[in-house]
Amino acid sequence: RLGSTLPDFWGDKTFFGGGIVISNYVDTPEAINYELQLTISTAPVSGKNFAICYVATNEGAPSIEFSEGCGIIESLYVLPTAYTNDVVQNGNDFSPAMPENGYIRITATGIDESGAITGTSEHFLYDGRAAQGWKEWNISNLGEVKRVEFRMYEGTTEGGKRVDSKADYPTYPSYFAIDNIAIRK
Repeated sequence: RLGSTLPDFWGDKTFFGGGIVISNYVDTPEAINYELQLTISTAPVSGKNFAICYVATNEGAPSIEFSEGCGIIESLYVLPTAYTNDVVQNGNDFSPAMPENGYIRITATGIDESGAITGTSEHFLYDGRAAQGWKEWNISNLGEVKRVEFRMYEGTTEGGKRVDSKADYPTYPSYFAIDNIAIRK
């Protein structure tokens, strides 16, 4: 069984400090804003619900964790939320639209029962501004884990080299959806 606890980054264990929560909001509204943080505009991969991961800060990384023992997570599907996608494409009062050479990269870090890192995997939620839809992300290289922590980085590709932003906080909404987690028994 997998679960998640809201990080205590701000000392209040609320979603405002980041975390992973369950949602079933699927909509393609005309006006998208911060009130639709838990909404996707594409049907879930399986079933009617999915999880939303909010990376408020990489210092208090949200995670999924096995409630008992360890396991191997083969893969999961990821998708930008409707709010994230709208800001990336169009900008808003706080963020400009992402430049054509921009990217948002998610990392998954495996942690074993002793707290040691088992490995890291990365997935580009955006590589340029094109919306990608649900994409399968194979994280089996993390091996047997107790938990998996998620972090997000944004930046630009300059002269063929990726350059992560040095900003203290993300420019774009740092939300993504997770669905159809495959666990090796």
